[in-house]
Amino acid sequence: VGTLYITTHRIAFCSENPLSRSTDSSYLPAAPGTAWKKNNVEWVYYKVVVMVHDLLAVDGAANQSNPVDKYIRVVTRDANEFWFMGFISYDKALDNLRSSYNNNYKF
Repeated sequence: VGTLYITTHRIAFCSENPLSRSTDSSYLPAAPGTAWKKNNVEWVYYKVVVMVHDLLAVDGAANQSNPVDKYIRVVTRDANEFWFMGFISYDKALDNLRSSYNNNYKF
């Protein structure tokens, strides 16, 4: 669960809740304010930023066994693939992503 931000120049995602992972005692945080530790567990927000001109494809998809579960797949030029789901307004999000992607290639 998180928020997907869409502009004419980039798309970004940030998780609503942090993810945890185990760390060893020699760990030093990379940047202040991006992660914190408690009892050798690091908590980090999942963040993705992709420039629109780096997008290769934006596709919509639905789960075949449960069509109510809809996904948006974003593929970048360097072959990274991101899947987003759980939209309040799936059709609007997909339209906005496609619009941003398509408008980037008109110039």
